[in-house]
Amino acid sequence: MPAPEQMFASGPLSRSGSELAQALEARLQHEPLTRFAPAPTGALHLGHVVNAVYVWGLARALGGRVLLRIEDHDPQRSRPGAERLLLDDLDWLGFTADIYPSEAYRRGACDGRQSERDSLYREALAPLIAAGLVYGCRCSRAKQMVTDPPLRAPRVILPNVDTLGHAATRALLRRTAWVGA
Repeated sequence: MPAPEQMFASGPLSRSGSELAQALEARLQHEPLTRFAPAPTGALHLGHVVNAVYVWGLARALGGRVLLRIEDHDPQRSRPGAERLLLDDLDWLGFTADIYPSEAYRRGACDGRQSERDSLYREALAPLIAAGLVYGCRCSRAKQMVTDPPLRAPRVILPNVDTLGHAATRALLRRTAWVGA
């Protein structure tokens, strides 16, 4: 692996690692906050590890913090015990989050676990629903983009609920009679 100062040293805009860090720091107005958000669908894999190295590395290089969020909002895809395995692997690899570290999840309820934030999402959606700005759409994203005119704001388009796989979203849509799913 190249030395940090050589990592970005190619091409016409090449900069050393320290030059890149200085340029980023000069543009940052707040303490950087990065996020690592695995879904507990199975074992931690190499892609997760590469992403974790990037997320933690960027935060540490810029004097920022890391938030660990568990994306368990899809109970159909989340696997029993997978969260514990992810946390075990992160601990073993030495990745300790500044916000919602693994011990916060191990203690029980944790705001970093998406399945435990449902009330916050419902609260944010309520005024949009009341204003008639949310509706279910069975169109693919490709079809949404080729309609004349393209389906865009001011309406909020929920992705195709048949393929989204989020049971909570489908249940919410059923309760509000947006779709007959």
